[in-house]
Amino acid sequence: MSVPAYAAPHLREDLLEPLPVERLLHRVATLHFLMSHRIVQRLGISQVELFAVSIVHLHGGLSAGELACETGLTPGATTRLIDRLERQALLRRVPDPADRRRTVVQLDPQGVARLDADLQPLRELYSNAVDGLTGPERSGLTRYLEAAARDMEAFVRHLPPCTEPATPA
Repeated sequence: MSVPAYAAPHLREDLLEPLPVERLLHRVATLHFLMSHRIVQRLGISQVELFAVSIVHLHGGLSAGELACETGLTPGATTRLIDRLERQALLRRVPDPADRRRTVVQLDPQGVARLDADLQPLRELYSNAVDGLTGPERSGLTRYLEAAARDMEAFVRHLPPCTEPATPA
């Protein structure tokens, strides 16, 4: 199997050979990260900023403290991150409907639509990868990914509660 012309020449060609599913998923996740990193560089945002937007999307909104826990950033770094993402219209702070003293960080729909359009090449690659699959193959792949996502979500929910990062001594 040859490496596509757009691939980095230093990628190991032997890893393109058939592998067990779990190793293939790891490879896809790693390559997804590399591709998204290159895309966000062109967009002028960092991988951490994209990660924060993705975490907020996954949770539907969370407090700055919760975002700090999820990213592993200090509270001060998280505040600066949210400030940057607000200026870029990717996130917004809104009053917490359950507690007026708190704010919740949510996605800014217009900014996320711009980001979503810029990440379209990633989705096209995923779409192209399944275009040649038969209906039953697609169904099997969908069932597997849904089960994997469900199990990962359950695993994450049962992890110990997130704690604020330790302050360096």
